[in-house]
Amino acid sequence: MKVVFVGDNHCHSITPEKRKDDYALASYEKFLECLNIARDRNADAIVFLGDIFHKMDSGSLMVNYLLKALKEDEDGFPWPFKKYVVIGNHDVSRRLEYLPKSSLGALVSCGFLEVQDVIEDLDIFCGHFTPELDEEIAAGYLVHKPYTICALHASIVNQKMMGHVVMFDDVQLATKTQMVICGHIHKPMEQVRADGPIFVNPGNVGRYAYSKDDYDREIKILLVDYEIGKINSYEYIKLKSAKPYDETFKLEEIIETKDKKIEQRGYVQTISSIDAKNILWIGDNIDHLKKVAEVKKIDDIILNTAIETVNEATEERLKKANK
Repeated sequence: MKVVFVGDNHCHSITPEKRKDDYALASYEKFLECLNIARDRNADAIVFLGDIFHKMDSGSLMVNYLLKALKEDEDGFPWPFKKYVVIGNHDVSRRLEYLPKSSLGALVSCGFLEVQDVIEDLDIFCGHFTPELDEEIAAGYLVHKPYTICALHASIVNQKMMGHVVMFDDVQLATKTQMVICGHIHKPMEQVRADGPIFVNPGNVGRYAYSKDDYDREIKILLVDYEIGKINSYEYIKLKSAKPYDETFKLEEIIETKDKKIEQRGYVQTISSIDAKNILWIGDNIDHLKKVAEVKKIDDIILNTAIETVNEATEERLKKANK
């Protein structure tokens, strides 16, 4: 058996502010390429690992794009493989009961995507996102899921990270399970445990927001060749339709915004350090702050916060002087 697994797509009708391309069209092109790869590699199925959509309601434009892609290939022929999805948190705003009124629900209700807890003929368990899933996995949930592959939308990792995550080394698995494949965390990861099971996160396909980790990363999906109880091979396949960062993001604007935030943070830290002793440095007035803010183009909200800090420091100094 051969199955293609696709990481988080994050499709949406609206182009993010920092993207300079047509985000919906770019999402459609990558989605379609994934389907074409599954066909060209004679896959038995394709499994999307969750967060096909960036929001529960990602707009009719994006839904129509994906309906077009899922219905048939570019030559008008039906896809010769089955199409499944693991439900992600973004797809349903973290609540599975919202599926019927979501963008993902539209694809499922039309019969172009299937949602299953277990894909019996492929021996795959699908772990749809729930707020409790990570805790359940940490508590041994997967021991009771005796399938060759577990496809999950969960926070399993192979290295320590910020936030609540589950280390793959600590995940208890059924003896039959040979591979765990995850979406949700966008960082590509791979690990082969000493006791045999393989962990793979192919990484996100969609790049809705800028991330320095994605700057030079090639966008890839996963093809697994296996039989019941045994993984024969797996490989990563690069998406040719995923364009370089400098063609998709407004990099100069992003860098300028980042530099401004750093400068503003330093400005706030400087002002926050003012106390009764050094308030004399600015002559007991706020003219200096206004001049600095004007030169550095500091936002009014930050300037006002700085002025409040100076006023508080001045009041404190006067109280001490009058004692």
